[in-house]
Amino acid sequence: MSMTDPIADMITRIRNGMAVDKRFVDIPSSNLKKRIAFILKEESYIKDFMFIQNGVKSLIRVFIKYDRKGETVISGIERVSKPGLRDSVGGFEITISNVDNLDAQTQMVDEKIYYDLNAQSIKEINPQIFDWLKLQDINVNVIIILMLIVAGINI
Repeated sequence: MSMTDPIADMITRIRNGMAVDKRFVDIPSSNLKKRIAFILKEESYIKDFMFIQNGVKSLIRVFIKYDRKGETVISGIERVSKPGLRDSVGGFEITISNVDNLDAQTQMVDEKIYYDLNAQSIKEINPQIFDWLKLQDINVNVIIILMLIVAGINI
């Protein structure tokens, strides 16, 4: 059977395995899929993988990773660039819950990504927004002081 998009097939098999809480999924092997499995393992998105020789056919067995609550580590997986429509990914967005450590976390991500990519925080991309927010903090303090002065005069 000829497959027009083997990468989408791999992603679909992983997604379907996660949907039914399978421990592992078997995927027809290729060099590109082996590399993708290696990257998924290296980045801790899957528990492990192994190669299975089944007669003439070789397979990659991908062990799906679950957290302590029994939920999959991967919350969503999809192919961005498709054979008929080549889209380049200009960047990834990582959401963090505590912006107090934004600079340290940006530095950590920058150290872990590949040599031709770089990490930028939202503060570096849009500094004017954070300057405006600082002004808002100052304005709040000024308004509170003015309200206290007016309340003191009116008493």
